[in-house]
Amino acid sequence: MVGLLRINRENLLASLDAVKPGLVSQSSVCFDEQLGKFIFMGGKVYAYSDEIGVCVPSDIRGAGFAVESGKFYELLKKINVDEVDVSVDNNEVKIVADNIRAGVSCVPVDEAPNFLMGVDELSWINIPDDFSDAIKMVLISCDRKTDVPILSCVHISSDGYVETSDVYRFTRYYLNDCGIGLDESVLISYNAAAALLNYNVTKMAKNDSWVYFELDNNGVFACRRHSGEFPDFTKLIDVTGSNIKFNDGLNVLLDSVMVFSSDGAKCRPINIAVGNGKAMIVAKGESGWATCEVDVEFDGEFAFRINPRFLKEILALGTVEGVVSDRVIKFSGDGWVHLIALVAGSDD
Repeated sequence: MVGLLRINRENLLASLDAVKPGLVSQSSVCFDEQLGKFIFMGGKVYAYSDEIGVCVPSDIRGAGFAVESGKFYELLKKINVDEVDVSVDNNEVKIVADNIRAGVSCVPVDEAPNFLMGVDELSWINIPDDFSDAIKMVLISCDRKTDVPILSCVHISSDGYVETSDVYRFTRYYLNDCGIGLDESVLISYNAAAALLNYNVTKMAKNDSWVYFELDNNGVFACRRHSGEFPDFTKLIDVTGSNIKFNDGLNVLLDSVMVFSSDGAKCRPINIAVGNGKAMIVAKGESGWATCEVDVEFDGEFAFRINPRFLKEILALGTVEGVVSDRVIKFSGDGWVHLIALVAGSDD
């Protein structure tokens, strides 16, 4: 039972938003009655799935309970008041605010979720200040739909960098301060890495099953540790070829020609021919074609074929310089490198 508590509604919603990544989707088959629920216990709120678990401080204190997440969150979101009165009795969370009274079914909880079992005994290490930048950068080449599970993961290397590859692209980001200082590398899923971008993470720990991140709000984000050994792409990074610099208007032009290179989920390669300080871009599809011309900083002549979506995604980060070989184009910046495989053949 939880006695009557007056809670700041915005603070409560913020804590629920923080743990939302741990909720199981409604389409998932759940055999654990706590999955898909917000779990309140000991001044904290939890949400977890088989892949992700999150715990942050909460203003709701007292005996533990788990409440269905969807209706509880929706109700609090739509009540337009600063504070709500919250109490728990007879397997029901009661919400009172002004002239609104509501009850949401809940179940009692005696123990905290086991994804945090033993977490206080782990060795925590500081995370470099550019860790979130690294995750954001490498996610562009992480394959969410691959049949090769390891390529759907982010590799956090004990050698001080973070990397991903979807076979067609490869990204590596070298962390500040020589990395995190892990004694061994870890793999985490795309979904977990993407969710991490919602937080300010300060420290990291691991065991055989989970990777843990300490949050700046005294919370913990946990994600499953994936097995396997990430491929070593180091030898691919040393690319020699023609240096080229595209101007900032290329992304806008790519949008136009991609009308004919994009066909639903399929993306046809475009042809780029460079000469006399210009790049001629040609896109052909079943229903038509388009060309455009853009200034480049290069005096020689060469041509290549590339997936325009891949090129557009990296240029959207502000990158305009690259090295083109006969197989790949390499982009690089302050502490990172990104490779895109070129496409063989022609449209003829």
